[in-house]
Amino acid sequence: MRMLVIGASTEESLGYQVGESVRQLLGCRVEYASRSGFLGRQCDVRDATMVRNIVNDVRPHVIVQAAGVYSDGQELHELGATTLLPSMYAHILAKSIGTLLLLGAAVATGGVRHFVAFGGREVSSAPSYGVYTAANGAMWSVVEFANRHTNIRSHLIDLPLVEGSAMGKRFLEDTKVNADVSGAIPMQTVTETVLSILRDEVEPGRIILGEGWTV
Repeated sequence: MRMLVIGASTEESLGYQVGESVRQLLGCRVEYASRSGFLGRQCDVRDATMVRNIVNDVRPHVIVQAAGVYSDGQELHELGATTLLPSMYAHILAKSIGTLLLLGAAVATGGVRHFVAFGGREVSSAPSYGVYTAANGAMWSVVEFANRHTNIRSHLIDLPLVEGSAMGKRFLEDTKVNADVSGAIPMQTVTETVLSILRDEVEPGRIILGEGWTV
């Protein structure tokens, strides 16, 4: 089995840590890609040509869409009064257009059985996380669309804070969010969820992890 993980830019990245665990447990071949290409291949998930080329080259059976860009929270009135940060645009595009392009390349190339997207809550309880709500909503819509119109078993794993992940660490540093982190989950929980997907133990759709997490 060949797995392509998009968005694995450092060894602390959620995609990389989960990918390595799956590789060790299943003995599959895992290719990592990110904008920097630091851990493997270079691919900006917002670039249609780069996405199509890497999927065609790797010929994965599984694609994990873990791309995203952390951005400090801004409330809606701040978004209207200031220019959106480049990282905000990058995150929304990675989760929306990036997911769409990856699924498009998967259909065009053929052979992809599972598509796993890492996202978050449909509506964040944090008033400064409108950008993340927009990005997660778009990602979920694309996953639903794929399940309706393709044969690829597509899942969105709706994640709380994941202990030990790069994004989780940045979240804890964000002074605008005073969130109860009791709903955080260990990395192992994400790995086990991905494994259950690969074993066809979970129906395609949204999988919500972290009971009580609302951010």
